[in-house]
Parts: sequence; C-alpha cells; structure tokens
Amino acid sequence: MEEKVSVYFRNQLRWTMKSNCQEAGHAVYSSTRLVGQLDAQRDLSPASIENNKEWQRCTFTSNDLANLKSKYYTAHLLAMGMVDEDTKKEWNCPKEIAHVCRYSLKLESYHTQNIMILDGKEYPCRLTDVSVWFFPCELVLLSIEIVDSGVDLNSLTKMHRQWKNWYINYKKFRTGNLDEILKPLAELTKNDVGNNKTSSSKNVINEHEILIDRISNITYKHTKMRQFQVIQIEEKELRNDLLYELGTHSDIGTVNNPDLSMSFKPSDDYFRSIVQENMVSAFSNWKALALNDTFSVLAICDFVSFEGDYRYFEMIYMRCLVQEYYCFNRNNSYREETESNGSKNSNDLAKVEKEIDLMEKYYFYDDMGYDFLPPLMYQAIVKGLGLVGDKKELTDHVKQALREENRQKKETQIEMENLSRNKIEETMRLVSILTVLSAAWSLQEMMIALCPCLFGNMVFKLLMLLLAFALIIYIRNKIKRK
Repeated sequence: MEEKVSVYFRNQLRWTMKSNCQEAGHAVYSSTRLVGQLDAQRDLSPASIENNKEWQRCTFTSNDLANLKSKYYTAHLLAMGMVDEDTKKEWNCPKEIAHVCRYSLKLESYHTQNIMILDGKEYPCRLTDVSVWFFPCELVLLSIEIVDSGVDLNSLTKMHRQWKNWYINYKKFRTGNLDEILKPLAELTKNDVGNNKTSSSKNVINEHEILIDRISNITYKHTKMRQFQVIQIEEKELRNDLLYELGTHSDIGTVNNPDLSMSFKPSDDYFRSIVQENMVSAFSNWKALALNDTFSVLAICDFVSFEGDYRYFEMIYMRCLVQEYYCFNRNNSYREETESNGSKNSNDLAKVEKEIDLMEKYYFYDDMGYDFLPPLMYQAIVKGLGLVGDKKELTDHVKQALREENRQKKETQIEMENLSRNKIEETMRLVSILTVLSAAWSLQEMMIALCPCLFGNMVFKLLMLLLAFALIIYIRNKIKRK
C-alpha cells in the first residue's frame, strides 16, 4: 500500500512553529521554500526512487482534493502530480502526464532545531521538507523548505539571501542532524564527488566536508534557487518599502535611508515601478511581491492557513517554474547547439515540437480554475518571472529552426531536381549519338548497295563518319542550350 503524506498536515505542522516573539521588527512566522532544477543527466525517474525507503510519495488527501477541486480544474490538479494512482485512474489521467509525481524525504524530526551561522551569530531554523518533483520533458525539480520564525527582519533578509545559494553556503550551517537529513538527497542524485577522499589522505576531510562537495553540484549547471517566502509580522499596517526590502533581500531601512550613497538603495522611480508593476494584493491583511527569483508574501494574518486552502506554492508557483525551467532548458540548448553545430538537428526539432504541444496542452495555458485568486497570483508570478518573453523566445527559436529546415529542404530538392535533369540530358545525348551513328551506318550501307563502284571506296566512308560526328556535335550543343 502506497504511503501518503498529507500536505495539509504539513501546513498545520509548520504553523505550530510560529514564534512567541511579538517584538516589533521580528517575524512571528517565516518560511522560505527554495526550488531548483536537478540535472537530467543523473537519470532520475519515479522508478529510481519509489522503492527507496528514505523517500515517500507525497499526495493530497481526499479532503484536500475535494477542496482543491472546487477551486482548480481537474486537468490542472493532474498536471501538478500530487494525486494518488487510484484518483488518477478515476479521473482518466492522460498518459503524457501519468508519471508526474512528488516524493519527499521522511523527515521525522520536524522540531529539531538547526543552526545557521551568519556574521558570527547563531540563528534558529528548521528544515521541514525536501521534495523531488517529476514532470514531463525530463524535468526534475528539487524543493526545500525552511522555517525560521522569530528572527529579526534584518537578519532574516540576510539569511534568505544565503538560502538562495544554499548549496554554496551549506558550510555556514552548524547542526547535529542536517547532514544526516541531506545524505539521502546526495545519494539519490548519484553525485560521487568526494567519494575517493578518505581520512587517510594527506588533507583530512570529514564527512561534513564530503557532503558539502556532493551537495554543491546537485542543481542543474549550478543555477540559483528560486524562492517562495512567507513572512508574518505583528504590525498594524503593511509597508511597501518593507515588502520590497524582504523581496529583494535588502537591509531593512534601505528604501527610506536618507544616505543616497548607500549600497543597493533603489531610486524613487525604480522603487515605484517595482511596487506598481509587481505587487499583488487582494485583501488588506497581506500583499505579495513577484520578482524574477523571489515571490514574497508579507502578512499580518495567518497566511499559512489561508494559503493552505489554495496551495499557491504547489498549484501555482511550481507550475510557473515548470514553464520557466522548460523554456530555459530549450532556449539554452538551442543557443548552445546552434553555436557548435550551426544548425538544429531535424530529429531534435521534431522532439521539441512535440514537447511544446504537450506543454501548451497541460502547462502553458492561463485559465486554471474557478476562483479569482489563483489567476491573480498566477499572472503576477508570470510577469515577475518574465515567462511571456521566455515563451516567445522559445517560439521564435522553433520558427527560425523550421525556416532553416525548410530552406535546407528546398535547397536539397533543387539540387536533386538539377541532378535528375542532368541525368536525363546525359541520357538524351547518348541516345542522340547512337541514333546518328546508326542512321549514318544504315545510309552508307544503302548507298553502297545501290552503287557499289561509286560509294564503296574508303573516302566515302570517311565522309559519312565526319558527317555523323558533325551532327552529333550540333545535337549536343542544342541540348545544352535548352
């Protein structure tokens, strides 16, 4: 029987980690969810993980699905993969997305406190989820969730800035169980870096440092992690400047600092444009800022429970990142292949066309549900990520590749037609030559038969041969002119 993990349970569990600290300038609740792409060359698949005891299939419960089905279309729920196999059969899940699923590490010690060392100070944080997501087109994503409630906001922005490059900054963490938690992830990705290093070597390297080596190469081409962060504060109002600072991981007070020479202080025009174009808010007790690498929610309410009804992270943010990473992969691959080979392989182009058809059918559309809130969040995230431009670039690349393929086909067709015409002309020349020679020989034989004494000598035969050759040259030149 497949073991299931309720996402609703995890949301409730995260909320028990709410801090008792109600000081101004501190986060009552804070969590950040990091998402990156795992290297497809590692041959990861649901089959490679389903029998691993360290991992378990993560799906919505029947109650979760009943609630979500009233907000999202069935096709959208199936495309995001957090549906058990029985429900997939009941809903007639299409074959193209039947393998889409999520597996999570079995984290038993949710309440075990981990420590991050930042500027010589220790800050509490808890690793609450590590998941691997399998999507179509060989797309495998990694998500990691950390809860770090109770930290002052200025330190929080610095911590979240470090988390985005977590595999680089891993050595800044000091914990008794973080290494143990992440070992299955390093094993799953089959990263053998550091395996040959032992304590008997000249430079003694402990297991923690070996794990750092392994973790550092997990994500695809060392791409920076995307971040979905939720921060609740005890304030009477939600300030746009604070939301901007949290979303950009700037020091708190940067926007309103009178010192114009301060590093990363935004200009008034830039600040206003970011807030006007990238902020989304439906109610007075929370607002969010959607940027290219972060989606930040600032709330003075229990946003975790509110988000639990809609699953913005699982249903919307992850869906947008599926689009983003797919476009990144294909656009990047197109540029690299064109630079090295000068053209796109016809088989690869056909594969990309099929992939785009699949993505347009299950992921690239905008209308995903019945409620007004999911489209509102979705459009904001799409704009922040620049997905419209990414998809246009991908489409332009495919169109350009198709034009190039058609041009090559046309050139090949013209070349084949010319070759065929040349062969026909050569055949006509040969037939013409044989015809002239045959006619000349027959005329000679007839003339000799009529008057052997006059036409039987050698001079006449030579004259007939010269006449034949003259006719051959004339016919050959006439065919060439045609």
